[in-house]
Amino acid sequence: MLTAVTVARGAILRSALLAALASSCASSRGASSGALVGQSQPSPRPIELALETTTGDTLELATLRGRAVLVVAFNHDDLRSHATLREAERVARAHPDSLAVVAVCGNPGSFRTLRTLLEAFAHVLELERTVVVVASDAVRDGTSPLGPVPNVPTTILINRAGIVSRTVIGLLTQREIEAIVRPALPPGG
Repeated sequence: MLTAVTVARGAILRSALLAALASSCASSRGASSGALVGQSQPSPRPIELALETTTGDTLELATLRGRAVLVVAFNHDDLRSHATLREAERVARAHPDSLAVVAVCGNPGSFRTLRTLLEAFAHVLELERTVVVVASDAVRDGTSPLGPVPNVPTTILINRAGIVSRTVIGLLTQREIEAIVRPALPPGG
């Protein structure tokens, strides 16, 4: 005969297992589409971050103030990243004057090797409005002003004032990206 204590313990154990499974699935590389990262008090200061582009130039995010900036952290060998970047490129083409898209490659390797690979990557994905950059060590270890990037793709919205306003993990469609950037675009943008 089951006692109330045994039934309660079973329910608690079942709840704990389901929570652990859900947590494990959400943190895996195949996280469900658009999982929102906890919005823990974004810094009220505008982001100051410089990243190296595939052309060897430095892109300072501060130069993009006044426009919404969509940062997509990706790995070049991750198909979900490829799909999200193609969708982000479509959104960038729809808002050429009010949205900048920056693709940050987190793959390890020398800049020289990554540069050649990423030039081909951008060409194959037809990234014309998206600037491809190589992640710095601070971006890779989560200590940059962008915050932690637990999985790829991770999409980070920086508003026109240069402040991180939203971070989403997982594959995103064009419609989902449009919904994310809409509040950061200027009226009519």
